[in-house]
Amino acid sequence: MSTTNRLATLALAAACTMPATATVMTAWQLNVYRDGSSVDWLLGNSRLLGDSFDNGNPLVGPNFSSTGTPANYVLSGLAPGADTALAVREVGGSLLLDPNLGEVAANAQGSTGQSIRLRLLTNISDANAGLNRSRSFAASLRLDLAALPDPGQSFGLRFSDNFGNNNDVVELSLTGATNGSRHIVLRKQDFQAGAITVLGSVPLVVPAGAGALVLSLNHNTPNTDTISGNWAFADATGA
Repeated sequence: MSTTNRLATLALAAACTMPATATVMTAWQLNVYRDGSSVDWLLGNSRLLGDSFDNGNPLVGPNFSSTGTPANYVLSGLAPGADTALAVREVGGSLLLDPNLGEVAANAQGSTGQSIRLRLLTNISDANAGLNRSRSFAASLRLDLAALPDPGQSFGLRFSDNFGNNNDVVELSLTGATNGSRHIVLRKQDFQAGAITVLGSVPLVVPAGAGALVLSLNHNTPNTDTISGNWAFADATGA
């Protein structure tokens, strides 16, 4: 396929280094947008999917706005013998993703840790249904600040190129450092080159009244290879 038909797959990810017992990632909301601009997305327009994790089934979401068909997720990285129902759950309008039940996997540089991912199927067979390079698109994930990552952990979301060589991953994560600090990190993993490039990192500074951290990956300009990362804070009402 030509690069103009390359599509992205969205995954929510929780990971931890071994052998620490990890905090369970807790998310309140996932939004996926297609077409439009960041101004439209901030206003809630051009939303392809809005999942509030409130139907009790973490593997099935609400309908895509473009097709009227339900969104479907696939759990990846489940450790052998682990219980899917414990690894990913929906409880009280929250998604719980437990990296303690993830399999041991290596990142692009070969470092190992436990990792578990919930992948949203964005339809790579139909360019008009998926997240295509020729269109603008974005995804945002609202993380509960009451469940912060421990040292060696990271919670976040990623885009992967599943239509090309499946080696490029861009991810925006909230990470825990060994000294107890936490950072918001945008990075690219190139599994073919065995390289990880940190594109940006800022310390987490939570303002008063904030209950959630909103992480967003954005492909603002069609027909480019640029993915940007943004973050914001929300209170308990989502404002």
